[in-house]
Amino acid sequence: MELGPRKQGILAALIEHYVRTAEPVSSHMILQNSGMQISSATVRNELAELEELGLVEQPHTSAGRIPTDAGYRFYVNSLMQPKSLARSDTSRIRRELRPLYVEISGILDEACHLLSEVTHYTSVILVPTLDSDAMKHVQLGNVNPHRLLVMLISSSGKMEHKLYEVDTPISVDRLNQITNYLNAMLKGKTMSTVKKMKFEEVHNPTELNDPFLQKAFEILQQTIPDNENERVIVEGIVYILRQPEFADMEKARGVVEVLDEGSAITPMLSDLLEEPEPTVIIGGENRLTAMRMCSFVGRPYHIAGETVGRIGVLGPTRMQYAEAISAVNYLTRRLEECVSFMASL
Repeated sequence: MELGPRKQGILAALIEHYVRTAEPVSSHMILQNSGMQISSATVRNELAELEELGLVEQPHTSAGRIPTDAGYRFYVNSLMQPKSLARSDTSRIRRELRPLYVEISGILDEACHLLSEVTHYTSVILVPTLDSDAMKHVQLGNVNPHRLLVMLISSSGKMEHKLYEVDTPISVDRLNQITNYLNAMLKGKTMSTVKKMKFEEVHNPTELNDPFLQKAFEILQQTIPDNENERVIVEGIVYILRQPEFADMEKARGVVEVLDEGSAITPMLSDLLEEPEPTVIIGGENRLTAMRMCSFVGRPYHIAGETVGRIGVLGPTRMQYAEAISAVNYLTRRLEECVSFMASL
């Protein structure tokens, strides 16, 4: 759809005023906010044409107009001006989101909390699963002559460890050889791949022919947890409830139930955020009926160049899109810095 400069200016002024006030916008308000040197009659004519194009609508006969989902989409794609995140917010994110956690889950929880606090929207993060998390390091060590500690560290910083009883003591030198061999063979493979591998796929007798290697590989596989369902962290549901669109609890209930369950929004996060740039899902574009009064801004986050999860914010369609995109972008970059640092240790 192509719009002339005047229609674009009127649509942008209407959307930006409506986002601030949540009240239908009159032609008089548009003239005040756009700075255009045109008459109210001209604005009304242009609004009537924008309504015919499906970009705005009139909720009540005597009221002003509000944007439709199509209007928001045109605004996001063609009219919206990029905005930088406020310095106070960037400072807070850098100060509070630091690689001080033993496992990735800790920093993801903090990232989700911060994103919600900075944007005043509900934030969601899709947590890495075994299918996307790669093996970084294996360590086998003796606790005592008959007890063995196996520790696994993934590329996302997850740590798994278990103790195993062994019948015959294994020397430190042999364990180090086996550890080095398994690291060389398995590093970079996803945890789910390692769990399904057969011993023959990692056994090369010319490289290492230790009779304990097969047992070590089997207990390593037992240490890897069974593949879990994708988990979603949700923070700031209260911000949805503060929006005037959801003052009616019947309207709010469906959204809150979906967010409370968490896993219900996994398909949206998994399927619609494959692009490297931020994805904006507006109103009726949501597959979930309960979410069609909401918009979502999100993007993937990466570790060592691999997409391992998704992060974003959910709010009403009357969302500050440019600010939301800026916050998601900045926090994602900081999260990737922290997780990459953790993975390099």
